This record gives sequence, C-alpha cells and structure tokens, in this order.
Amino acid sequence: MKDLDQTHLHTRYTTRLQKGGALLDSMRALTLRWGDSTGNEHLGNNSIGLPSRRRVRDVVGRAFMPRLVNSNPPDLWKLLAVLERSGVDRSVIVPIHYYAAAASEPLMWDFVIEELSQIAGTSREVTTDDALRFLRARPIELFDGREWTSTVATKVARGLLAALRDYGILAGARDKRIATPYLPIASFALIARVRHEIGYRGESAIHDEVWKLYFLSSAAIERFFAEAASSHLLTYETAGPVVRIEYPACALEDYAEYVARRTTAAA
Repeated sequence: MKDLDQTHLHTRYTTRLQKGGALLDSMRALTLRWGDSTGNEHLGNNSIGLPSRRRVRDVVGRAFMPRLVNSNPPDLWKLLAVLERSGVDRSVIVPIHYYAAAASEPLMWDFVIEELSQIAGTSREVTTDDALRFLRARPIELFDGREWTSTVATKVARGLLAALRDYGILAGARDKRIATPYLPIASFALIARVRHEIGYRGESAIHDEVWKLYFLSSAAIERFFAEAASSHLLTYETAGPVVRIEYPACALEDYAEYVARRTTAAA
C-alpha cells in the first residue's frame, strides 16, 4: 500500500530535541497565546515566562513552529487551542502534542515505530545507548550527509528519551521502560481526523502507521474506531473489505470543538 504520509518520511533528522524534549508546559501555553502572526510578540515580551528571550526563541523556533505551525495539515495549534479553552482533561491533550512532535521529528517517529513498538509489552529497559545505536544504524542521507558528533548525538538521544517520558511513552526518571500509553477515545478521534485530512481514509485509516506510535494492535484500532462511533464522534462501518469512516462535515477546529463538547458533557 502506498504511504500517503509526507509529514516525516524522506525528510531529515534534526537536532531540535536536544533543546528540551517535549516542552509540554511551554507548548500548551503558546497554543493559548499564538495568533495569525510571526510570533514576534512572544519573542519580544516572553509571554510564556521562560528564563530568557533566547530560550523563548529556541522554544518557538525549534519546537512550536515545526510541530504546530508548519505542521501537516498546517496550524495544528488551533485545534489544541480549542481543546485548552474548552477545559478538556490534560490526558486528552498530551497524546495530540505527542503526535505533532513525532510527525515533525522523523527521528522520534522512526525510533518509536521501528524500535520501541517491537518491544512494547516487555519490561526491557530503554537507554541512551539504545537510541545511539539506532542513530548509528541510520542512513547518512537522513543526517543531510553530515555525521553528527558524539556530543550532539548523545544530547539528541537524551532529549528523545526525555520527550518520550514526558509524553507517557516511557516511564522512569532514570531507568526508563516502555509504558502503556493512555489514549482517550477523544484523542484517538482527533488524531484520526487529522490523518483523514492528509489522506488516510477508509481502510488506509485502519492500517495507518501512526497507530504504532501508541502501540495499538490491529484489533485495538478497530475497537477504537467502533468506540468512537458509539460515542458519536465519527461514523464507522465495515462490509467485508470495505471500510467507511466519516466525520461531521466541518473544519478541523470545529471538529475539535464538537469533540470537546461531547467529552466534557460526558465527564
């Protein structure tokens, strides 16, 4: 089956993760303060309370912009801003930040899908050395033809594991092991809708590689779609090999509002 996703494949690994990993608090604060501008106001007045303007530039330029502004589809921050303002639980919001980070950082996407998903469900420790071995085995083309120094590679590997811990994919401050990520049905539906926007529809939505980020089996994916349908978040029907998945006919932010209303009403 042809890979529809162009958010991470055949792009380059970056060193951005060495600057702080998930940065969840800053990302969440920025989604509420961002507007249709260049973001210069945030750089100028440090509206998210970071230690320095230089740190604000790092967070905006190396995390917020690639993950939530120059995303595919663009401006995923708007979806997250709707969720923040609606008051949905943090547990609904974090998996979407994780998706946005993985989609913008090919290293995170590949490491989770090619390495961690293979050992999910075990108690095996995940170390910086594991991430470094993974990096050393990758084609040089993914590094834009330039090999990282050992110092840079180590910083990136540590940032990668720290981010995955913050997103609930790994557990443990020092000795990290694979966790069982909590994926609320509302988060699942929103991620599925985001993927729908870039072409994953019908059967391809079931087989979408994205669900490996959350260690979901094929049976679990089908259960999630069925549960989302029973919660009236989408329509899911199967007839033999034919799969029909439909969403309310509205823009992505409007769908986020719809999901948030149903989620908070059910809480």
